[in-house]
Amino acid sequence: MTTTTQTWAELIWDTNRNTRAGILVDAYLGRTLDRAELPAAVVGAWVDQDEPEGALPAGEWQYMFSQAGFTLDGVPGDSGDRARTLYRGASTDRKRRMSWTADVDVALRFASWAEDEGREAHVYTATVEAGRVLARIEDLRLGISEHEYVVNTSGLRITTLV
Repeated sequence: MTTTTQTWAELIWDTNRNTRAGILVDAYLGRTLDRAELPAAVVGAWVDQDEPEGALPAGEWQYMFSQAGFTLDGVPGDSGDRARTLYRGASTDRKRRMSWTADVDVALRFASWAEDEGREAHVYTATVEAGRVLARIEDLRLGISEHEYVVNTSGLRITTLV
């Protein structure tokens, strides 16, 4: 029996954007996603989710990103070889999530939003080795860039900046 593959656009046609992480995993495991589209599909599913790690556990995202390889806006690339200082603005219970930024002002904005919701929040910082960076996203679909880095935070030393 031959499995027919589909493009990412075909798979997500007329779907709610917050269901796309599940569609991604099902299509990857079911071998119905055209493998050439995996890098763009993983990043697409990530940015389409309001809360990516609310849709899939971090371990599943890490697996999907590792299968896709490092990407810049969904295009395969090279993460470089240098460590970088990154920031995360988040409530204390979300400090180890995977979405980080190179822009401290973006992190401050996210921390402020969490505080506006009544949660204790801080800006966290970490020196992140290139091998921990799973993707870089400069997506401008919303008219702004969060200068986002998707990071494997397992075992990462994170400190509180403010």
